[in-house]
Amino acid sequence: MRKSFWTRGLCGLMFFFGFGCLTYPQDLHLLKQWKHKADFGGEIYRSLLDEQDNLILVHRPGISMVNENQFVTFARWGQGPNEINGTYGMCEYHGDLAVFIHKNKIKLFRRNNNRYDYHSQKWLKSDPGSYYLKDAFFADNRFFLGGIIILEKMKSVRKGALLRIYNDKTEKIEGDYCGIQYPEPSCYHEIRKHFAVDGRYVYFLSQHEMKLYAISLDHIASTKTIELKRPDFYVSMPKDFFLVKNYKDDLEFFKDMESWYTSFSAVTRMAVLQGGYLVIQARTCQPHLKKFALLFYNIGNGFSLDKIVYQDGLLLAGKADLLYCVHKGDPMVDEEANQVIIDIFRVVQ
Repeated sequence: MRKSFWTRGLCGLMFFFGFGCLTYPQDLHLLKQWKHKADFGGEIYRSLLDEQDNLILVHRPGISMVNENQFVTFARWGQGPNEINGTYGMCEYHGDLAVFIHKNKIKLFRRNNNRYDYHSQKWLKSDPGSYYLKDAFFADNRFFLGGIIILEKMKSVRKGALLRIYNDKTEKIEGDYCGIQYPEPSCYHEIRKHFAVDGRYVYFLSQHEMKLYAISLDHIASTKTIELKRPDFYVSMPKDFFLVKNYKDDLEFFKDMESWYTSFSAVTRMAVLQGGYLVIQARTCQPHLKKFALLFYNIGNGFSLDKIVYQDGLLLAGKADLLYCVHKGDPMVDEEANQVIIDIFRVVQ
């Protein structure tokens, strides 16, 4: 079978003097909890905050909506209209929820009182054989498709791009951006992608590196690359991690997959908060630290790393001065995080 996939604290004075960056654990104030008698059932593949501040999650049961009053799974796995048979990406689309059930096929779900219901579907006029899709974002009548676009195939290496921009009005591809060269055979297409928006800029990042792409919605072609400062705890991904491996059984495969969650500082989510901060959550992979670190990058000061806040909760989304996190960890690898409890923190500047 051939598959590929990719613990917490002393922080105080050591980080003040040794890491060159102040840390402020008191900067997160627990505002409230959403607690429900339900389980996540394992990994949360995707998440977003909709216009009504509901969390939308893709996880093992399907797609669920979570708020203070309810937890409801409105799209389960299957072939029916209100079901899904794949999630290559998920984003908001003109007030609806767009779920990529294939690389170029979208199911649109419309908010209906306390749930979402299937509304319609649409196709992108983009050859699905030319790219791998890991997530999507919609802004300014454009779909930002993050993954790998294959541009040139050679014997032991491929050249490609990480981002494809598709104009929804003209129904044409505007271009492929963020060039990459990677070895073959490999599974670089499994690397997840993250998006955030700040006014007229869309930020884009691959989970395995601290390289941020800033795309201006006014000048799409002038994409900027920012090498973000890495915190001292940061553990880089081994360069050969995504090379194709042969596993003798599923158990060996899942053990390798779990190592991805615990052995290097993968980025889990990012969000833009008021006050001009891009907040990126990464795994610490240090036994004397908490599970995750929130890295506060000052957008107006050249993305300087101004703060580090350590926490155990998995970040799902952020808006204004609020962060929405899974209580106690990541339900994929932390049994104590399996119950549906969402901690909502206020960031105190």
